[in-house]
Amino acid sequence: MALSFSVAYRKFRMMGCSFKDMFEGGEIQIWSGSAPTTANAAATGTRLCTVTLSSGVRTPETVATALLAFSAGAAGNTCTNITMESGTTDEILGATCTWATSDGQLGDDVAAQINKFTQRLAKVWAYSDGAGNVTIYMAPGHGNSQNTAAMAVTVVGGTLACAINGASADQMGVGAGGSTAGVDSANGLTWAAQVNGVISKTGVWSGTADATGTAGYWRLVGVNNATDASALDSSPYYYPRIQGTCGLSGADMNMDSLTFTSGNTYTIDTFEITEPSDE
Repeated sequence: MALSFSVAYRKFRMMGCSFKDMFEGGEIQIWSGSAPTTANAAATGTRLCTVTLSSGVRTPETVATALLAFSAGAAGNTCTNITMESGTTDEILGATCTWATSDGQLGDDVAAQINKFTQRLAKVWAYSDGAGNVTIYMAPGHGNSQNTAAMAVTVVGGTLACAINGASADQMGVGAGGSTAGVDSANGLTWAAQVNGVISKTGVWSGTADATGTAGYWRLVGVNNATDASALDSSPYYYPRIQGTCGLSGADMNMDSLTFTSGNTYTIDTFEITEPSDE
């Protein structure tokens, strides 16, 4: 069978995030019925069991954000630099963006430039709402580590302004002025070091069934995916997920039995993901 990888998984891999960045601290959800066409779609059927580390109640990661609001721009005004203090001063924009038609257009250009700029230390990405507001997200796996990291935006010419977090604090993850404070995950799944492109579980992966039914498919959801849920992943696509089938043989996850009984505890003894190979 073929695994389904969400848009967010591919997005973060392209920007340099590792598998462990995305899934250390995640969970596996086992669902009844047939799998949705893609891992981006909302889960269907009944969630039979959520597998965490030693059946612990999982706290998903909250991704730290900062909100940049561009306003009062005019033709020829520019945004030349955006920096974030992450141990050292790190440029995250990488090129000058020019105001041409509107604050919204400038915001769109800034977000696009951040997302294509790779020569930076911080793993961040950006989303524009089309009205001059740009949200800067830490990539999964950072938790609270970048909370209060200093940020600065340089604008040049005319009346163009950029308020960071509503001018409440020029920092990442302060939790005010439209920003979100990062929160570490807890009781999520753990992984061993990869070996030749194969990464395997470590620790006890188990969960108590909260419904009775027959397993049809599973989802490995990322560290920042809400616990016990797998809703439609729409723009800006930031929930990495991998989806596969359950079966007794020949499936993406082979199981001793597909029958789950509410209240019983189930354990995943072996689980590994292999990066695609031509071998």
